[in-house]
Amino acid sequence: MPPKKSPDLARGVRVRGSAQVTIRFMRPTDDQARLSELHELIDGEVPEPDALRDLFTTGAALQNFHSTGPVGFRRFLDTPGLGVLQAHLGASGALVAEDADGGLVGLALLSPPSELLTLTVTGSHDEQRLAATLIPRIARLNALAVATEAQGRGIGASLVKQARELYTAGGFTIFYGDCKADDADLERFYTARGFEVFGPNDALRMGLLIGDPYAIYPPEGERTFARSLRPSYTLPLRAKDARYILGG
Repeated sequence: MPPKKSPDLARGVRVRGSAQVTIRFMRPTDDQARLSELHELIDGEVPEPDALRDLFTTGAALQNFHSTGPVGFRRFLDTPGLGVLQAHLGASGALVAEDADGGLVGLALLSPPSELLTLTVTGSHDEQRLAATLIPRIARLNALAVATEAQGRGIGASLVKQARELYTAGGFTIFYGDCKADDADLERFYTARGFEVFGPNDALRMGLLIGDPYAIYPPEGERTFARSLRPSYTLPLRAKDARYILGG
């Protein structure tokens, strides 16, 4: 059986049950004022819309995924001598939901963990090697927003689904994010999407991918949700014995 063709997120993928909405990659020409409105719906610290648009349209490897396919994407990430910043940016991106009239009604920001990029600058030589190894394996949902008037139409679920399938096809192992610790609706939302929602004091033991108990704790007042992208990889919950703790 031939491999399943990856969705063409450069052109757009229709939201199931809502033929008037399309999920696609953010474009440099997207309406900055509308991005500003969506930005205001996102909790946490994220770039301002102009910086956001510039940053998340530089992920050429992710943007070209449909044309290069999983093999081309992994070939880029595994290029000998590829810098960690280039790998991080190459695997970063933003998806938007576009309504029938061309208006943006949803936004998802994606990238490998920023903590790993920081570690390549501030960490020891061994830590820098660890971060370089993990950046092409772990993807994070940095932010998710759906316009108030467009909620309840499956747009948020579709943004998450397309992001997950993109990183799964790209050979990543873990897809995760953080949400408010006391928001039961968000817990149900991510649980229904196949994620495991951690306890408030649990961390993501990402280092187990390479036999080293590194972990990332969520920001204060939040909890992590994560999903393994490989059936053979069992996602561990707690990181009480982590040797190095990032984030928090």
